[in-house]
Amino acid sequence: MKHATNSRKIRQFDRLVKSMKAAIREGQPKELVEKIRLKLAVIVQQLRGTLSTGQLAKKLGALAILFGLSTGAYAQTFSLPVADPFGFAVDSTNYVGGICFADFDNDGDLDMMMGGYYGSINYHENIGSATNPSLDAAQVNAFGLTNSYYYAFLTAADLDNDGDIDILAGEYYGAMNYFENTGTATSPAFAAAQVNPFGITPGYVLSMPSFVDIDDDGDYDLFVGEANGGINYFENTGTVANPAFSPAQATPFGLTPGYSFAHPTFADLDQDGDLDLLINEIYGNFQYFKNTGTASAPAFGAQQMNPFGITVASNIALSALVDIDADGDYDIMSSAYYGNLFFYENTQFNVGIDELANNVGISPNPFNQQLHLAADTDLESIEVYSVTGALVYQEFSPSKTIVLGDLNPGVYLIKVVDTKGQVTQQKVEKI
Repeated sequence: MKHATNSRKIRQFDRLVKSMKAAIREGQPKELVEKIRLKLAVIVQQLRGTLSTGQLAKKLGALAILFGLSTGAYAQTFSLPVADPFGFAVDSTNYVGGICFADFDNDGDLDMMMGGYYGSINYHENIGSATNPSLDAAQVNAFGLTNSYYYAFLTAADLDNDGDIDILAGEYYGAMNYFENTGTATSPAFAAAQVNPFGITPGYVLSMPSFVDIDDDGDYDLFVGEANGGINYFENTGTVANPAFSPAQATPFGLTPGYSFAHPTFADLDQDGDLDLLINEIYGNFQYFKNTGTASAPAFGAQQMNPFGITVASNIALSALVDIDADGDYDIMSSAYYGNLFFYENTQFNVGIDELANNVGISPNPFNQQLHLAADTDLESIEVYSVTGALVYQEFSPSKTIVLGDLNPGVYLIKVVDTKGQVTQQKVEKI
């Protein structure tokens, strides 16, 4: 079932990529291009985990940069935390729980599950859209979910490859409860909990799990953080449809223990094709570990505390890296001690239709030494910004050829203003 579903999505993805490239090439109205882009953004999110970052980027070609899939390194910037975003209402009886995001009802946007102190799981349906989320009121233990334990730290994935989303809930005493989705992609229904299935062994006090394909072999592996700061890695040695986990490896891939509470979440934050790690620890701090290895052979660098401008919002933070607004980059959603939710928007470059404006053509992309500006009108100015937002080049009344050979390799935002006041913005990559 999953294979057929994915095949349809991949075909739809390929058709949309072709349509978007044609629309840009032919100078179609920006409204049409944006409509295609939004559809693509949703499918890119759905196909993460099915196709690797490299496979998605290859299919997108030059468009990859618009969806945060360039092979160049990005420096992220996160906004100040916004409390209880998207209409979220705090359940005062459901504090200290983990969160996970998935399209549980298969309607094209991301919904949220939030665990709680007494083991209950609150389901918040996204009643908005992929780009404008709105979290509905909590449904407690929806779809047959049950609670009989303290705490619920959550992760979700299609673990058995049957086309719907399953849930794993870690608990206070270290056990992990697996809820198989025996319903469908659009109508979930969860079976009774299986405790420590597929060869998983319980951890120390507090098990905080995270499903991720860390070795890029097409199935979901498992990382479990613990209260003592350790992280256990369970490699999936089974198949995509029949998971089986190897014995735990403590603090793998160069990680070191000692975070004093460790809640892991993964994403390709620097957009270099492999998965990086963000850990929440006690007192609400964020610790970032860049993957200095590869997609199939991970290795994590030294710890960076509260990077990318992140501000601590709570004494406890349980976070998920998720593209909640379908703009092509990973935001942070973080639950806190009293059941609050905090949203850190990724503001590295919010991709909008203005970056696809047709009045000035900017090429080639990627470029090496020079950029060429194609326009029917005279140009007022050009500005070049680094991924940190710093202005690195500026010229007034520029010529149609800009020499940028002195810039370091990486991703830049180009802003061109013509004499009519029209603004064109575009991301480019210097190689």
